Amino acid sequence: MGFDTAQPHCPTIGESLEHHHLKHALAHAARTAGWHATVEAPGDGWRADVLATAPDGRRLALEAQLSPITTADIEMRTRRYAAAGVDSCWVTTKRAPWLLAVPSLQVRQDEAGWTVVDGHRRLAHPPLASLRAVACEGYHDRDPTSGRGQRWQQERPDIPLPWKTSWSVLQTHAQYNHREDLSQYGDGSGAIPCAAEFLCGIRWWRPRREPQLAHVLAAVLHGTVVALELAAPYHDTSSSCPDPIVWTITADLGRAATLTALAYGWQLFHRFENPACGCGDSSDSYALTTDFAPVAGFCLCSRCDADLIALHQVLAPDAHQTPARYGPLLVDTPLADLTPSQRQALNRPTESVRVRQVDPRDIRRIARWFTGLGRV
Repeated sequence: MGFDTAQPHCPTIGESLEHHHLKHALAHAARTAGWHATVEAPGDGWRADVLATAPDGRRLALEAQLSPITTADIEMRTRRYAAAGVDSCWVTTKRAPWLLAVPSLQVRQDEAGWTVVDGHRRLAHPPLASLRAVACEGYHDRDPTSGRGQRWQQERPDIPLPWKTSWSVLQTHAQYNHREDLSQYGDGSGAIPCAAEFLCGIRWWRPRREPQLAHVLAAVLHGTVVALELAAPYHDTSSSCPDPIVWTITADLGRAATLTALAYGWQLFHRFENPACGCGDSSDSYALTTDFAPVAGFCLCSRCDADLIALHQVLAPDAHQTPARYGPLLVDTPLADLTPSQRQALNRPTESVRVRQVDPRDIRRIARWFTGLGRV
């Protein structure tokens, strides 16, 4: 006797062949990375196309989203996953209006398999833009920028943010002196010194080469690729989406952290102690911190961070109220040695600046490396 094997409650009824192939490609990538993958995994008010679970219990929902959905709906479903302690990545083959509004990837399939078209970014070269002179003003215990993460935390402060921001990048990478009392700066948790405006923008771009989807997902699962919101001072040069959420490598976050501190108005000082860097050079070291209460900072090496140190020598305002354990690095900024395009990018008049004897070729080379302007 024949019978119909299709059941009304089957979640795959009406599923397209493309959706079926993409869903199982996501599950295969998770299993290849050493995670357990469950297809059509149910939860409390949600059902994931693929639920990847790590040996340590971390969970990531991989959603093949090919049917139309509004940005508001996909943001709501992302919050629902986050409330359940589940990270999420939305995967589509279309240029969907919600792409980059949540942690997402645009992919396509060819003879070589599935590749990533959009959703991934790298720190640009040169990374800085719109340079100006600013002074650090005080501590803030909340991110002063406006973006998706800020709106999320205002609307649902009880749900952890499932992506990183420039604020959390600084919190993660800065070396804090926990002996200092931060109670005078709000509640003391996550207080970060910053200026009223940003000294510069930090640019990110989409690489031209399309990586394999399996490689990107393996890096996401192993934690070497993370979701990052490109709100100010970060700037996405490859899309017009406001405050996009992209996937980037953690190595770029380490480099971006010192640039972020620079953008927040932190200053550079000589260190009286010269601890050995990982490169083995202990001849000269610097501290990127604030001049009024150095409870957080970065240790920079004269070899590994030579370009950043030299750029700060060009940009930094006059040092004053120097911390006891630091020495001032410079007093004047030789902006007169820059080209007209570089001076316009720096957005600072040159008439009132006392010029030091500095080789103009060095400054132009440094400014061009960081801003892409000027001639060598």
